Amino acid sequence: MFKSSHKTVQEKQAETTKSINEAYDVYVQEKVRKVVLKNVLLIGRTRTGKSTIKNVLVDPRKIGTSSTLYAETRVAEFQSYIVEGAKADIDQSTDSINTENEGEQQRNEKTNTNLEFMKEEEAVTVLNIIDTPGLFEHGSASHKIKDNETILNTIETCINREITKFHLVCFCASFESGINNEDIKSLKLLINFLGEDVSKNSCLIITRCESKSEEDRKLLVNEINSDVHFKDIVSYFQKGIYFNGVLNRDNWSQGHKETLEHQFETICGYRTKLIKLFSTATDPYEIKNCDFTELRKLAESNEELLEEIERLKSEQNNNKFCTIS
Repeated sequence: MFKSSHKTVQEKQAETTKSINEAYDVYVQEKVRKVVLKNVLLIGRTRTGKSTIKNVLVDPRKIGTSSTLYAETRVAEFQSYIVEGAKADIDQSTDSINTENEGEQQRNEKTNTNLEFMKEEEAVTVLNIIDTPGLFEHGSASHKIKDNETILNTIETCINREITKFHLVCFCASFESGINNEDIKSLKLLINFLGEDVSKNSCLIITRCESKSEEDRKLLVNEINSDVHFKDIVSYFQKGIYFNGVLNRDNWSQGHKETLEHQFETICGYRTKLIKLFSTATDPYEIKNCDFTELRKLAESNEELLEEIERLKSEQNNNKFCTIS
């Protein structure tokens, strides 16, 4: 008997799939992929390395900048970053995947090469990072008014940009200066604005840790968990404690090759963990329907009071100068 030359439907579909895939590589130059947005808020007192976190996410080979007396970020900055190669978890509240007949479809994907059952590419993560101005950089008692204004302006700007939820709120503190009373104040300040529910989306990032060993890091975490001054805030970091660092400029200037290579490996490890944290964060914290109008009135009233105090001080100093003359 002669073998039939008639092809089955499945064989024809396989040939068609191969042909169209080859044509796809020729004709389709612009690729469109689904993205999953993750909103990340960075907050902390001034010069704790918040902006450095963004720089290292883009390129861990970056050399750290020289220390300055003034904060680099003066207003809230919004920047978006595409994360390639990281799994993007979809928010549970917005996951509209139809699970009906899902088992049958998965079986078809495994056994068929048909276009109809080709698996969709995984979504890419897009990080929207909000870098806030540093807190507590004022030397007088007026800093509380200024810091309330800073946080209020940041939240209002987020709402104006239609960012009404945060997947992560990252409190940043420097290893070099340790976690002090000002860090605790900055944390509690934001909690007062957003409420304690934000804790489920909050983490602590300790910066300037490029040369710290695993033992150093464990010791610091133990101190945070047990110290009488810090244990009050540990419960706010329900997403955990993470680390970050940047290649040290002094080591670069002095050509310390081995030190910098070790730092780079450590920094890459920190970076990988942060990207995973950002990409897989779901169930975002929704900004509550707070009466920002009243908060704004209060902030403006406090600002007017501060200006009046400064004016009276200036007059008093002028009067003293005139008396001496």
